[in-house]
Amino acid sequence: MRVRTIKTNLIGCLTGCLLAFALPAHAQTLTEGEAVRMGLEVAAWRAWAEASMSEARHRTDATGLLDNPEFEFADESLDLPGGNTDRYFWLRQPLDLTGRNSLSRKSARAAEGVTAADIGLVERRRAKAIRGAFYRVIRHRREAEAIESWRERLAELGRAVTERVRAGDASRFDQLRIEREISLLDGRLAAGRAELHSARLRLFGVLESPPRTLTGRLLPGDPPSEAAVMAALQSHPEIRRLEAGAEA
Repeated sequence: MRVRTIKTNLIGCLTGCLLAFALPAHAQTLTEGEAVRMGLEVAAWRAWAEASMSEARHRTDATGLLDNPEFEFADESLDLPGGNTDRYFWLRQPLDLTGRNSLSRKSARAAEGVTAADIGLVERRRAKAIRGAFYRVIRHRREAEAIESWRERLAELGRAVTERVRAGDASRFDQLRIEREISLLDGRLAAGRAELHSARLRLFGVLESPPRTLTGRLLPGDPPSEAAVMAALQSHPEIRRLEAGAEA
């Protein structure tokens, strides 16, 4: 009996996993971390980052190379009987005897670090912009939900007041006042839904993905420890950019 129960639970888990994978991407919820990951995997962004690093590597490869050799020849006629002519050939190749080319290559390699740090800075700014757009959508959604909830409560109150007006227990003025408040909430709700729709389009336009339901909380979690903050500062792209620039 126990073996049969274990088999049943295992089959149920496998079925659930298969159904989760079978769901279309737009039917699954989207977290902040996944949104940032998707935004940093956009083809145009990756192509720019790779092209920037490739350009920096090509500059390094071209730095410190020896100049092209120069070839020269000349004919010189001798003022002798018979008019003999001598031909002279010269091949000139400048040599780096001071080590300047080696230092130039070292500087160019350090400059690659500057480019990598610049890409890291742009990547951080892009991730920050995606997080801001992500939570902007959640904020507009929460505001629209709150307005809609308040409108439903006010509409319920309006229906109760209407019944009392018909029974003669309330004034028509109270009914009109509630109806006016409901009309104002309808306008705020329409504006909020329009802002929500616009924010969703902007977010998923950056992600280049079909719209999905977002999941997350607006209030921040516990702050990181001091050690984590110091470690993040030491690995910050701006610090690495300054170090690489000084070395270059």
